[in-house]
Amino acid sequence: MNSVTAAVENIEAKVGLDDSAVATSIDYALKKGRHTSKQAGGGAGSVAYIFDTLNAHSALDKLLSLRSVGAPRFEVGGGGADDLYAEFSDGRAAIVAAAGKGRLRYNDLTKTFQTSVDGIGWSDVASAGYNGFRDLAFNDSVTGVTALLVGSVFFRAAATLLTASRAMIGTQAGGTATLRLRRFGTGVLVPGGEWSASGVGLQSVTLGAPVALPAADWYDIELVGDAALTISLVKGLYLEF
Repeated sequence: MNSVTAAVENIEAKVGLDDSAVATSIDYALKKGRHTSKQAGGGAGSVAYIFDTLNAHSALDKLLSLRSVGAPRFEVGGGGADDLYAEFSDGRAAIVAAAGKGRLRYNDLTKTFQTSVDGIGWSDVASAGYNGFRDLAFNDSVTGVTALLVGSVFFRAAATLLTASRAMIGTQAGGTATLRLRRFGTGVLVPGGEWSASGVGLQSVTLGAPVALPAADWYDIELVGDAALTISLVKGLYLEF
C-alpha cells in the first residue's frame, strides 16, 4: 500500500467513512484502479497522463510495472538516454485479436514474440537485423540410415529459424524420414534443426521450436531414414528467419 492510500485509509478509519464506491473520490481511484483524465484534447498536443520521477533512473530500474495478484505482467524499465525497454511476461494463452484489431504477445514456449491481426492466428515476429526466407526445391530419396546430402544453404550472419519453417518430407513404404541441418564449417548437427515425418507419403512438417544458427556459414541439408529398409523422400524445404 502506498503512502497516499494509507493516508486515505487512516482518515476513513477515524471518521467511519468509505468512499470507494463514489466514482469521483480519491478513494475510488486508489481502490478500484480507475481514473478518467480531464485533460483537454482537440489536437493541441496535450498529454492525458504524465508520470515523472524526481530521481534519475537507469537500466536496472523499472519505470512502470503492471501486475496481477502481485506478479509482474508488463514492465517498462530503464530511464536513461539509451536503456529504455519493455518487458512482457508469457502470453502463450492469449486469444487472437478481434476483427479490425491487432495484438502482440511473448510466447515463452517458442521463445518468440508473436502477432495476431484481424482475427488471424498467431505468427512469429521475424528477428531484427537479419531476416527473410529461403525456399528450396528438391526431388531426392535415400534408403536406409546413411544420410544423403541433398543440398546446402548459406547464411551471411547468425540467424534464428522461426517455427514457420517447414519441410515436405515422408517415406515411400513406412518408417520415419528426417531432414536435418549440419553446419559445414564445424561438421556439427544444428540442435533442433530437423524435421521428421512417419508413415507413407509426403507431409508438410513445421519446425517444433525456433532454432539458432550460430554464425555465418554454409549449412548442409541431409536426408536420412530410421531403419535399413526405410525409403525417405524430400520435395522441398522452406526456411523463415
